[in-house]
Amino acid sequence: MTTHPSSSAQPPSLPAFLLTTPPPVPPPSEPRLKALYASTASQRHSNPTGYAANVSWWSTVLRETLRSGWVNGDVAGHVQRDGADRLVLKVDEALVGKYEWDGRRPKGLGGVVETLATKSSPTLHPLSTFLASPTPLRAPPSITYRLVGRPLWWALGQLNPFGGEREVGEDECWKRFGKGREYVHMELLEQSASAFVSHLTSNPLLSYSSSLFNPTTFRETFGEAAFPGGNKGLPSGTHRLGEKDCEVLMKWLGRDVIKLLEPGENAAEHEITEADRGTLSIILTLDKLEKQIEDIESQLVSAQAKAKKHLAANQRSLAMSALRSKKALEEILDRRIGAAEQLRGVVRSIDQAKGDVEIMSAYSTSTTTLSHILRNPKLDAEYIASTTDALSEALADAHEIDEAVRIGGKIAVGAAGGGGELEEEELREELEGMVREEKERQAREEREERERQERQEREKREKEQKEQKEREEKEKEEQEKVGQLVNTAAASGKNESARREEVLVPPGGSSEDLWKHRYEDAQRREKEEKERAEVERMRRDERRAVAEGE
Repeated sequence: MTTHPSSSAQPPSLPAFLLTTPPPVPPPSEPRLKALYASTASQRHSNPTGYAANVSWWSTVLRETLRSGWVNGDVAGHVQRDGADRLVLKVDEALVGKYEWDGRRPKGLGGVVETLATKSSPTLHPLSTFLASPTPLRAPPSITYRLVGRPLWWALGQLNPFGGEREVGEDECWKRFGKGREYVHMELLEQSASAFVSHLTSNPLLSYSSSLFNPTTFRETFGEAAFPGGNKGLPSGTHRLGEKDCEVLMKWLGRDVIKLLEPGENAAEHEITEADRGTLSIILTLDKLEKQIEDIESQLVSAQAKAKKHLAANQRSLAMSALRSKKALEEILDRRIGAAEQLRGVVRSIDQAKGDVEIMSAYSTSTTTLSHILRNPKLDAEYIASTTDALSEALADAHEIDEAVRIGGKIAVGAAGGGGELEEEELREELEGMVREEKERQAREEREERERQERQEREKREKEQKEQKEREEKEKEEQEKVGQLVNTAAASGKNESARREEVLVPPGGSSEDLWKHRYEDAQRREKEEKERAEVERMRRDERRAVAEGE
């Protein structure tokens, strides 16, 4: 249970256990809290109703602070400790100190414990008598105890040599029921047992060896599953039973070795035997070997690291010593692994043998059941023969009766009008007409479907022809345009050549001058083409660089 600092929503004068999240009980008002801390056993006669309400409040506080781990946490009671006892309450000065509030200590805890421990179905049961009791604690009291023992102890408790009704004070309650005495909280114990049974119902055990536990393995396996959940919330964190809790729960369920039975099995017929104890001893030895193997493996890793470290430091003798240790550990590890594997084989053989016993028991039960069923008089051979003969005769009689009824019906119809054959002929003609109509309908649907497909094919062909014609016309137009462009370019070229010759060749020039001008013009055009190509290349490079940058 976690303690939080006080805030504006909670008065700072509340005791520590009421400042936890969630609180064990709703925090009362300050006057009510003072009354609860001042209540003592002497008020049970002067104000029985109020005293009963106070006892109920403190009973809830004891239960919830014990269940949440607050009571058996650290010295201040502020920290939840994993494994703290949740079923066993120790009533001592330390417990009273944990409930201290502004210098006040609860004055009536002795009377509260006395009431919870002495009522007809005790909530608190002394731990020592709980563990020593050979009989179930919830067993009804004997007739002698009910008629003699309880009235006698009640009478002795009320005697007062000074006259008047004897009142039990708080000091006497604390002396008799406090002072370090330990109690089992029966309500939490029953919740824990219920959670344990629910867990087993949802997670049945699958083998004989997995049904045997000692206190340590029981706590490791069921410490969380058997935790008393109750109806109130718990603080966040891990909640599981402590060691003493498991001892109490195991006592409640069985003895030092717990053997879990299948549903419907009788505990009296499946007592814990020496074979069970021997199997548990093997399982515990195997667990110990596995832990030893893990420890040896860690030592091997350490020895290997030491050898490398010493070798790196040029300390060959120390490196050799570490390697010798490693070699010895490897030999021990091999022997431990071999022994563990042998024990696993033994456990598997035990489980197999136990399963074989159960199978043979099932065979025996099946044989007995089948023999009992076969001894039924109704399965006697003569009875079966007579029964089947009688059934055959009954079926034959039923067939004869059915035939007689059918023939009698035909005779009755003929006697009524004799028109049976005519009606039959009319029905046949009507049926043939229906068949003809059906055939005509099918033929009509097939013809319509065929016409529809032909129409679709025709439309498809017309569409394709139209598209082909359009493509041809378009190609023809494009060819005409290209021809016109070519003609225009050719005419333009001729005109340009003539103009260039007119420019290059001055009037009255010779043929040699003409060729010279043509050569110079060709050189000039070649140079211009190279310059244009270079400019175009630079532009492409520039565009490529821009694209790569993006």
